[in-house]
Amino acid sequence: MPRGNMIFFTNDDKPGVIGGIGTVLGKCNVNIAGMHLGRERQGGRALALLLVDDPVRTEVIEQVRKLANILSAKVVRV
Repeated sequence: MPRGNMIFFTNDDKPGVIGGIGTVLGKCNVNIAGMHLGRERQGGRALALLLVDDPVRTEVIEQVRKLANILSAKVVRV
């Protein structure tokens, strides 16, 4: 069971979504410690859970939400 600081998001299953998120997180100095991905079908809806080293600032998650094909994004702490 993953524990710690996480970002949960849903998206349309399109090329470049994960890369876009990685770019935003890298520019904001957020390090990804682990990643779990899944999708309902090719080209359908997908989801991901990213484990990150430190708490995620509100402005970072807002940037993720603005990316193309992102349906929802939220910070989770377990």
